[in-house]
Amino acid sequence: MHFFGVFDHYAQTKKIGGDIVAGLTVAVDIIFCFGFAFPTPQILAVRPRSIGMADMCDKFVISCMEAPMQPTNQTMEAWTLSLRNA
Repeated sequence: MHFFGVFDHYAQTKKIGGDIVAGLTVAVDIIFCFGFAFPTPQILAVRPRSIGMADMCDKFVISCMEAPMQPTNQTMEAWTLSLRNA
C-alpha cells in the first residue's frame, strides 16, 4: 500500500461556494493505492482508493467504496473498524 496524502474536501467545497450539509465541520479523503499490477487499463478508474472521514459535530462518518479486489476491501474494512477502538 502506498499513501499519497489527504484531500481537504470541505475546504475545496467551501472555496467554490458549494453546498455543505448542516453540521459538517471537517471532510477529508485519505488517498492511497494497493495496486501492484495492471491487468487492464480500465483499472485506472478505481485507483487510487480513498477513505472519507467527516466530522458531524456529534459523530464521525467514515466511508469507502468497494474495491474490485477482496483483499483490498478486507484491509479497508479492518482499518475503519479499528477506529472504533481508537
